[in-house]
Amino acid sequence: MKKREEKSNVNDQIRAKNRRALMEDVGLLFFLAGILAAALLVGFSGSEAQRMENLVMFLVLAGGVLLAAYRFHYLAIILCAVQTCFYAAYKIYMGFLLGNEISLISYAWLFVPMITIAALVVFMRSTYQAEVIAEMLEKQLHEQVMVDRVTGLYNLKSMYIDLERQIAFSKRNLVPVTLMLLELRYKDELSSILTSAQFDQLRVILVQLLEDSIRLEDRLFALDEEGRMGIICTCDKAGAEIIKRRIIERLEKTGDFRRILNRALRVEVRFGIFEYQEGTVANAIELKKKAENEMQYDV
Repeated sequence: MKKREEKSNVNDQIRAKNRRALMEDVGLLFFLAGILAAALLVGFSGSEAQRMENLVMFLVLAGGVLLAAYRFHYLAIILCAVQTCFYAAYKIYMGFLLGNEISLISYAWLFVPMITIAALVVFMRSTYQAEVIAEMLEKQLHEQVMVDRVTGLYNLKSMYIDLERQIAFSKRNLVPVTLMLLELRYKDELSSILTSAQFDQLRVILVQLLEDSIRLEDRLFALDEEGRMGIICTCDKAGAEIIKRRIIERLEKTGDFRRILNRALRVEVRFGIFEYQEGTVANAIELKKKAENEMQYDV
């Protein structure tokens, strides 16, 4: 039953998408036809007076098109209605009261503005709906993304999920778990001398060094695009301190950062370490805050 409902929802979405595409195509077709008809009315005017009359109508129509294009749909429709009513009243006055002949071309202006503006409104509404849906899908995709685009590591959202699981596992089995946070020292200075591509390269190199320094059972996360990292260590704080010293030694001995600028580039990291103990924190967010507080003392 559930599969049938999901299949039905998918079919409904496909039909709705096809309807939007059809309305968009029909609206664009009628809009172009209306503009072409208005241009032909101006071009095939019988007299100079009629040409000026048709040109004025065309310019007013252009104003309505401009309003509709900027999504002032109601103003465009009102302008179209006023244009049609004034033109009809003007032709009635000229025909019945002054006795001027009303040409067949004049009757076209009773329909061309309405068709053109209505078609453009339909087209713009269809495209607007498509843009809204695309923005919603992009937002949902962004919210569901759990991998950092540069390093390929899992991001902060994923770390919270894993940390909650690790905390629950620690409670049940009485095994230690420690959160280690890392951030670049002098990040602003590094950002000022490195381009965005070079800073991304620095992050990738840093991740490689960290992966070489931690144990296989520890998990590394990229918390943001400014070089902040998180490591869930399946050990106590003393064990995390050993990992910290190993990372510092690896950073001091490596020359991998030299290839970013083709010269020596010193990269240092600030650490924040906090071991989970039942009763001290309630969840993963509080544990991260505790580790961030410890980071402030790492000077």
